Amino acid sequence: DIAIEGQPKEQIYYHRSIQDIFNLCFRAGFVIDGFYEECFKTNKEIPMVMIVRLKKVKRDSLK
Repeated sequence: DIAIEGQPKEQIYYHRSIQDIFNLCFRAGFVIDGFYEECFKTNKEIPMVMIVRLKKVKRDSLK
């Protein structure tokens, strides 16, 4: 798929679910330690921005 039609250069777009992205992070030893979500004023169902802070932790500290 193309990300945005009419761009000066082609940008390939691969859809991944948030679950897929987070699971990659978790398997690499990261945990979520911050989360922020901002919505459009007209549509509060769809977040316009989602910011996630991840922190790398030692595996034994997760027990």
